[in-house]
Amino acid sequence: MVVANGFIVFAFVAGSDPATSDSPLAALAVGMALAPLVFVVLAFGSHHPRAPTGVLYAMGLSLMIGLPLAAIDVVTALAAAFGVGGAVALARGPDDSLVARIVAAVLVTGYVAALLRIVVEAGVFGGAVLPLVAIGVADEIMERHAERVRELESR
Repeated sequence: MVVANGFIVFAFVAGSDPATSDSPLAALAVGMALAPLVFVVLAFGSHHPRAPTGVLYAMGLSLMIGLPLAAIDVVTALAAAFGVGGAVALARGPDDSLVARIVAAVLVTGYVAALLRIVVEAGVFGGAVLPLVAIGVADEIMERHAERVRELESR
């Protein structure tokens, strides 16, 4: 995900600089080609029960969310797209919640948007790394919550 994010951000930064004579389309093409592979690796690597369908949903959601947000801010759009796409592509356990994953993706997107205004470098790095980390944290919180509920019910 970091590599795909890096290529896409590089393409937009290089495209905004008139001093560069190289076309950023090659970097954009590589980044856009690597983006679906992130969802393929997530779905098949986590043994999603319907991995191909999960990958298609993830790619569709990432495009529906990422493209409109890209008009405002590319890094925030990529964080939102990879966050929501990763939430759908990653296999869910019995205690994991899709709603918790989506909330985590939304919170990370807001955090990255704020971080970009404060420290740009940290915002770009956070946008590349944090979406999938937030999904893992949301899953861990939901598992701990379910464990506490089971413990209280057994008393």
